[in-house]
Amino acid sequence: MLGFVNRISPELKLGYLFAVVIALFFLPYPTTIAILLVVQAVLWVGSSLGWAPLRRVALRLVIFFLVIGASFAFVSIGDPDADRWTDLALGPWTVEVNLAGLAVALMMCMRVMLLVVASAWVQQSGKPEDFVRALERFHVPQFLAASIGGTLQLVVGSGGRGGGAKEAMRIGFKQIRRGKLTFVIDMVENALARAESFVAKANPGLASEQAKDIAIIVGCATAIMAVKVIHILPGLPFAPGHKNLVMVPLFLLAAGLTHARLGGLWTGLTVGIVSMMMGYGKYGVLGIAHFAVPGLLADLLFPLVRHESSRWLRLVQYAAIGCLLGLGRFAANFLVIVLAGAPGVAFMLYFPMLISQMVFGAVSAFVSLVVLELVARRAGGRAAGATARETGHGRGDKGHVTEPPRGGVGGDDHHSVLQAKQEVSE
Repeated sequence: MLGFVNRISPELKLGYLFAVVIALFFLPYPTTIAILLVVQAVLWVGSSLGWAPLRRVALRLVIFFLVIGASFAFVSIGDPDADRWTDLALGPWTVEVNLAGLAVALMMCMRVMLLVVASAWVQQSGKPEDFVRALERFHVPQFLAASIGGTLQLVVGSGGRGGGAKEAMRIGFKQIRRGKLTFVIDMVENALARAESFVAKANPGLASEQAKDIAIIVGCATAIMAVKVIHILPGLPFAPGHKNLVMVPLFLLAAGLTHARLGGLWTGLTVGIVSMMMGYGKYGVLGIAHFAVPGLLADLLFPLVRHESSRWLRLVQYAAIGCLLGLGRFAANFLVIVLAGAPGVAFMLYFPMLISQMVFGAVSAFVSLVVLELVARRAGGRAAGATARETGHGRGDKGHVTEPPRGGVGGDDHHSVLQAKQEVSE
C-alpha cells in the first residue's frame, strides 16, 4: 500500500523538504506539527528505512533538547495564568519548575526533530547523484550544480575523506605557531589538482575561466570535507570550533582564488549541501548555513586584507577576519534555536560554544598566513604572464605564446603551492 513512497521523485522530495522548512518557521502551530508528524511517519515507514537512522538523529540532538528544556523550565511562558509552577527536590535543594514551560519545550523540540528527520528521510531515501540532477532541473546555477556533483564524486571516490587523505593527521599548537604545516599545503595541492582534472573531463564545454572557478570551488570543498580526518589540537577534551583552524583559511582561499564573485559562498553552499546529502551534521538542512554564512563572510572580508603589509599586520588582519568567520560558523546553531523559539537564556547556554568558535577562528590566522600565500603568488604569476605576452617573451618557434606548465589549478597555482610548501618546510 505504501509502495508509492519509493516512487517519489527527487524533485518532489526536495520540494517537500522546502515546504517543511517554510511550514515550521512560519506556521509554528500544534496543528501544523501534528499534520507533519503523520505525513513524515508515513513517508518514513513507506521507505522501509528502519529505526537505526532515527536513533542516530535523536542521539545527536540530546544535548540540544536538554538546553531547550532547561531554557523553558525555569522561566515564565509569558502568560502568568498559564504557568504551572511546581517544586522539584534535588537533594538538599528545592527548585521551582514550570510544567507549562516544559510542555512548550516539548513542542519546540518536536519542530526541530521534524525538520531534522525530514532532512534525514530525503538523504536516506535516494542517491546523492539523483538529487544533483534534481537541483539542475530546479535551474540552480550551472556552476553550483557542477561544483556539488564534482565534490560528491571526489569525496565518495576517496572513501568519504575529501581531499584524499590516507590517514588522520595531527595539528598541534607548536605546528600552528611555527607555521610547520606542510601537510596542509599537500592536502590543498592534492584537492585542487584532482578537482581540476575532474572538472576538465566532466565539463569539457565550459569556458576556461568558469572551469577554473568550478575546480577551485570543488578543490576547496573537498579539502574542507577532508578536515574531519585531521586531529586538531589532540588532547583537548572539548573544543567546539577547533576545525575552524583549517576551515577558515580554506574559505578565504576560495574567496581569493575564484574569478567570479561569491566564490566563498558557493564553496560554503557546496560543502553544506554535500554534507547534508551524505548525512553529516545534526541539524539537517539548517546545517547548510554552518558553511554558507562563513563562506559569504569570506567573500565580503577578504578584499579588505592588505596583502603588502608586514607578516604580523597580516596576522592581525587574518585573526580579525577569522574571528568573524568563526561567528558565522555558529549560524546553524542560531537558526535551530530560533526554530525552537527558545528564550534568551538558550543563547546564554550556547555562549561558551560561540566564544570557542570565534577563538579558533582567530587562531586560524597562523594557518591562513601559510595557505593564502597561494593567492599572492597566483597574482604574481598572472602579472608575469601578462608581461611576457606583451613583450613577446616565452614565444616558441612559430611565434605563439608558450603555455605555462599545468599541474594544478591554473598551472601557476600548482607551482605556487609547491613554493609555499618549500618555504614552510625551511
